[in-house]
Amino acid sequence: MRIAITAGESGQRVTDLRAQALAFAEEHALRTCTGPVPGYCPFLDVDELIAAWHAGFRKACRSRGYLTADEMDAMLAEMAESANRSCGLVYELFAERFSGSVDSMAEGWSDEARSQFIALANNHGYCSREERDAADSSRREEGLCSHFLDAQTCPCGCFEGDDDYVYESPGPFYPDDDDENGEPSST
Repeated sequence: MRIAITAGESGQRVTDLRAQALAFAEEHALRTCTGPVPGYCPFLDVDELIAAWHAGFRKACRSRGYLTADEMDAMLAEMAESANRSCGLVYELFAERFSGSVDSMAEGWSDEARSQFIALANNHGYCSREERDAADSSRREEGLCSHFLDAQTCPCGCFEGDDDYVYESPGPFYPDDDDENGEPSST
């Protein structure tokens, strides 16, 4: 089957047909992907459709785990960078987010591809579900919030409104509470 993109009177119609053709090319690649080596691309004479087909093929390879070790490592580096952007300096939060995204990505992959992906993910800070559960239990025992911060350091308001939370004076560590001699104020 061949699809040609042709010009017509209506610019919108051409845009709609173009979008449909590109979507079809990508969907065709998703349906026909059976391994890491590209199969037949039926759009040999339309560069844009070929590019859309190959984009769909790459998407299918990622979703099914048909990747080389280098491709997996590059994907993991991207995932780690993305997880790190929203975690500040809290390693445990990074590990939870990164490891969760690794587990989600590898869902439905073959056992061999999944184990290779997770082995490579260990180099980027991956923690198993058991390790994350242990860290979560430890966090709760230490009285830390879901951001792995205590009541004095969490800026998200995690400790506001808790009935059992008792406010304690910050003491001499806060200069605003100190008098001119550096002593805690008595107010």
